[in-house]
Amino acid sequence: MLVHLQSSEILKSYSMIPVAFPGDLVTSVTREDLPNGWRAFPTPAVLQAIGDEWVARSDSLVLKVPSVAIDEEHDYLINPEHSDFPKILIGTPEPFEFDRRLIK
Repeated sequence: MLVHLQSSEILKSYSMIPVAFPGDLVTSVTREDLPNGWRAFPTPAVLQAIGDEWVARSDSLVLKVPSVAIDEEHDYLINPEHSDFPKILIGTPEPFEFDRRLIK
């Protein structure tokens, strides 16, 4: 996330919201599923097409994708239009403070 910021000012207003969802509602994309150059900047348009197709198919509530910025981590995309959206458990927002060393 920090790699995409133009200004550190936005970091002052972040919150952390815990979210939980059933694992059987997740579709996973692996690195092997992605085209060469998927980590390029700017982001290749083909990646947006993968997400757009997933939303259009509506075959799962959550899409688990490899993180571009951190090896061995993942990002989770949630389809709010999916019929299983009410199964997501959304916790209480809490203030989130970044370590100031990240913005120096």
